[in-house]
Amino acid sequence: MIKLSELSASTPLALYCAESEDLEIMTKEDFLKSDLFWVYFASRRNRISLVEQIYKQIDFYRVVEFICEDVMYDGCTEDVYANFKDSPEATAFIRSINEFFQCHPAYQEKEPVKIDVLPWGAPIFQQSEDAE
Repeated sequence: MIKLSELSASTPLALYCAESEDLEIMTKEDFLKSDLFWVYFASRRNRISLVEQIYKQIDFYRVVEFICEDVMYDGCTEDVYANFKDSPEATAFIRSINEFFQCHPAYQEKEPVKIDVLPWGAPIFQQSEDAE
């Protein structure tokens, strides 16, 4: 488990609240400045993890397949795709949709993060389970 103190201020984090089942994305810097720090610090049910942004890309073949499905003749998908896949209109459409997705990424939780530092930078000392 990676420690919060080891992350740069700009590292994006996924904050999952067990009670509300909300997932919030914010940087380490914003997390340390927010009231959410104390909510997550006080509860073992909530979790914090690294997060990866995922950018979707349109699959033009699947778009054509969806449009042709159940209403057109057999082979329609292949015919339409072959005629339009390299057209300027199809290229502009794909570029436009992909630009939209770049502005609206999805997020995937990765490695869990342990809170080992307070917002003002002081370390949190916890007794080791082995010390007993």
